[in-house]
Amino acid sequence: MLNNIDVIFRGYGVKALGEETMARLTDEQIDEARVYAFTALGERTKRYGKQENGTCEKLFIRKCQRMLGLEVTL
Repeated sequence: MLNNIDVIFRGYGVKALGEETMARLTDEQIDEARVYAFTALGERTKRYGKQENGTCEKLFIRKCQRMLGLEVTL
């Protein structure tokens, strides 16, 4: 079962990739992609400073695309 933050991130994926595509990911995979996005954002922030708005969302979508075997478009 997804928690509130995962529901928000799933919404990002639905907006970018569509409902049918995101339905192929399990709750655990969505959680994994969200954790990856936050971790990568933290590392980028430490290295390069404040990131532009939307960076975490883009990282999440890229991770979802990789998990689904799709071409990374963002």
